[in-house]
Amino acid sequence: LTINEPWCVAILGYGRGVFAPGRSSDRARSPEGDSSTEPWIVGHNLIIAHAHAVKLYRESFKPTQGGEIGITLNGDWQMPYDDSPENVDAAQHALDFAIGWFADPIYLGFYPPYMREVLGDRQPQFTEEELAVVKGSSDFYGMNTYTTNLARAGGDDEFQGNVDYTFTRPDGTELGNQ
Repeated sequence: LTINEPWCVAILGYGRGVFAPGRSSDRARSPEGDSSTEPWIVGHNLIIAHAHAVKLYRESFKPTQGGEIGITLNGDWQMPYDDSPENVDAAQHALDFAIGWFADPIYLGFYPPYMREVLGDRQPQFTEEELAVVKGSSDFYGMNTYTTNLARAGGDDEFQGNVDYTFTRPDGTELGNQ
């Protein structure tokens, strides 16, 4: 395993400032940091670091050890709050920001288009040389997931894909209570 839960490193360490190194635009929490750019730069560089570690392992150790190497992501599953097209899209947008951010470049070779739409020039792009190392740089799909959310359009938290999360269904019952 190269990196466990890169979203936590990038967002919680450089966006919200609650994990090391504790950087954030929230000056009550951190004296320095820029939550609008740093998490996206850090996430990008974590992907590149992961890919180079995989390349090194595959070239230098896999031939004799025969092992597998990969990355483990984290993300909550997202279900649409209801069947409206806006909320179906919101669920996918939340998944793009939580899981697709890391999975899509590694397995598909590109960032989720919705991320580029939201972040614009703040989202770093891979060079052709970097992408050649990144795409296909995992022998398995590692995933830590802790809960499921209902996703509604209209949230204002960029780290969640501008999606509103809830556990309360439209009929007032709670998700998970059967």
